[in-house]
Amino acid sequence: MTKTFFTYRDHIYVALLLLVLMSFMVSYALNSISTVLLGVFFFIDRAKNIRAKLRVFKESRIVVFYVLFFISQCIGLIYTENIAYGIQKASLFLPLIFLPAVLLSERLNLKYFGYALEILKYWTAIVFLYLLITHLYVDERPLSNFVNHTVNARLGISQFYLVYLILVPVLYCFFQIEKSHRVIVNGFFLVLFIFFIVLMANRFSFIMLIGVLLLKGKNIMSSMSSTMWKWSFLPLFVSLAILLVVYSPGLRKKVDVFVKTTDFDIETVITKNKVTYTKNTFEHRFLINYLSLSIIKDNLLFGVGTGDYQDMLEKSYDEIHFKSGMGLKLNNHNQYLTEFLKTGILGGLCFIYLLFLLAREASLSNKYFVYFVGFFIVGSLLESYLSRQHGIVVFSFFLPLFLKFEMEIKKTTSTV
Repeated sequence: MTKTFFTYRDHIYVALLLLVLMSFMVSYALNSISTVLLGVFFFIDRAKNIRAKLRVFKESRIVVFYVLFFISQCIGLIYTENIAYGIQKASLFLPLIFLPAVLLSERLNLKYFGYALEILKYWTAIVFLYLLITHLYVDERPLSNFVNHTVNARLGISQFYLVYLILVPVLYCFFQIEKSHRVIVNGFFLVLFIFFIVLMANRFSFIMLIGVLLLKGKNIMSSMSSTMWKWSFLPLFVSLAILLVVYSPGLRKKVDVFVKTTDFDIETVITKNKVTYTKNTFEHRFLINYLSLSIIKDNLLFGVGTGDYQDMLEKSYDEIHFKSGMGLKLNNHNQYLTEFLKTGILGGLCFIYLLFLLAREASLSNKYFVYFVGFFIVGSLLESYLSRQHGIVVFSFFLPLFLKFEMEIKKTTSTV
């Protein structure tokens, strides 16, 4: 029995990784259980292997700073008043203690992981098509309402988290096309996933998509022998993305609101949001950042506490009568400011340095990691990613997993 387990240990590990990825958008409970199983799996190994993996804990500054970042959340509990909310938020960060350590120390079999990504490609397409068909023909709702009704309400997940999952098969399809492997099939799935991303009607997701198309399209062009294909492939996909945006009512509506109603004078923005419920989310972020910086300035050293940062923010909404902020109880929509607001210099600088350590490992030759870490770093300026479980999974699972994937590719290439 033990011999059989160790024979198939690589298979089991990849199966657990796939379970985390597949459960990401369909089940909170299963996703949580699968991450815990990874922690348990780490210790089901031979003693010498466990000792070798534990050395990674000490030697990897990335692992160390993930743990220190969690500790900063706990320190913020010491002086918080809303202790119940603080414990709730700090407990979200628990995966930071073990997930990055497990993912960066376990051996990742590239062959089996490739099979897992192929399965994930079909799984993501099937689930999204099922949701889309149900939305249009069972619920009989318009396409423009897909995000609010099906993604946000039914799945209970914000679209900017979901885009990270869709990005995995997008990059996988590009990788397969670069290798000239089943180009037509992978091209079809690539177009399908691009449509799904645009359907999320998220402006940053569209910018992210254009970035992927430009970078990956350049790689494919350079690998093609035909001059005609070289100069037609990239414009084809960029044109497709623009076309989808033009016919994406949700995203088009947001762009129209931004162009027609945006002001950059803070007093004007405060006045507008005092008298009515505005729909300009850019102005909302602008105003929230302004209020957050005012609170941080007065509490720079320690912050206001892990449990009090949202209360303080909502109090500032009340003071200026920010109607949308009060009604929707909006969070910071900026992860950097969130950390400085919660725990001051300790948590803020720890978060920034951890992202620096991750970014330092990225390279434009990466198949996946450079895109995930780059978009997370930029996206954290626009969203409070770590306010929900899905964001914690992106941060503590997606980033270390694909960093390990790139490390294994580099190791394999250097030994050839």
